[in-house]
Amino acid sequence: PIVSNRNTFAEELSTEYHFGVGLDMSSAAAKDRLLEYYRTINWELLDEGCRSFLERVSIENQRFEAAVSGFFSLEPPQ
Repeated sequence: PIVSNRNTFAEELSTEYHFGVGLDMSSAAAKDRLLEYYRTINWELLDEGCRSFLERVSIENQRFEAAVSGFFSLEPPQ
């Protein structure tokens, strides 16, 4: 699992895909929240979320590679 700061893109992704928790690191309760999160992890949901996230990343990488490849294969204007 990943631990991220609250109200960040990392927290948004980790909670959406169930592979982490966002904590207010300045809070005295952060360590208790982290311990509670760890004790209650649904490992099957975490695994499923990781697989879904990796699939998303793979698709985005393929799109990016196609865009870059297409950009460099364009004929220059005459």
